[in-house]
Amino acid sequence: MKPELLFEAGMQTGEGPVWDHRAARLWCVDSTNPAVWSFSAAGAVVDRIALPQRVGFVCLTDDVEVLVVGLEDGLYTLRPAGRALSPLLDPEPGCTGNRINDAIVDIDGTLVFGTLNMSDAQPTGAVYRLSGDGRMNCLDRGY
Repeated sequence: MKPELLFEAGMQTGEGPVWDHRAARLWCVDSTNPAVWSFSAAGAVVDRIALPQRVGFVCLTDDVEVLVVGLEDGLYTLRPAGRALSPLLDPEPGCTGNRINDAIVDIDGTLVFGTLNMSDAQPTGAVYRLSGDGRMNCLDRGY
């Protein structure tokens, strides 16, 4: 089997694709040219939302109008229609050497995400779980 290019996205470093069946959109991030992108099922660019910091992930929420994004300094909600970015939480307050990396939402709606050291000099990254009721706990550290 040979991979086939479906469309040219135009991103520097495209990561973390998430399909939203409710809106028939593919969401993903460009981590090095910070933005959230959305594409139609046919591969047409629907939107590009520039972000103020490196982005690690985009995740869906119960509200089709709201996404969660992981930026360098924390989790944010993003309302794509108005481009409204609101802080949700900083999992590592005062730790300026780390940034949020990747995430996934599990079957229960729990967000599991990781941080990493931006210089790769120290293993200061961690893996966290954020439940729907807002409780966060660290699952592991030393990455």
